[in-house]
Amino acid sequence: MSVIGPRPVIIREKRLIDLREPLNANGVRPGLTGWAQINGRNLVNDEEKAFLDGEYVANMSLAFDAQIFFKTILVVLSRRGVDRKAKRDDDEVPF
Repeated sequence: MSVIGPRPVIIREKRLIDLREPLNANGVRPGLTGWAQINGRNLVNDEEKAFLDGEYVANMSLAFDAQIFFKTILVVLSRRGVDRKAKRDDDEVPF
C-alpha cells in the first residue's frame, strides 16, 4: 500500500473491480487517498470512480501524487464531497 493511489476495493465491490480492470487501476498499488477521493469522495458512482482511478494510472507521476496529496488536505479540511446521507447497498454488513 502507498500513500497515493486508487483506494483499495473489497470483494463485495466486484462491480467496481470489474469496471477498473480495463483501465489497469487494479494493477497498481492501492493508496490511502487518490484522484477519485478528491474529486467527489462518496458522491461519485462506480463508473466515475473507475474512470478517475484509470485517469490516475494513465498520468502517474511524482508531481501528480504531490498535487493529490495537497488537495486531499484541502478536501478533508473543507469536508467537500461528504454526503452523510449517502449509503451504498454494499455498505450493509450481512450479519
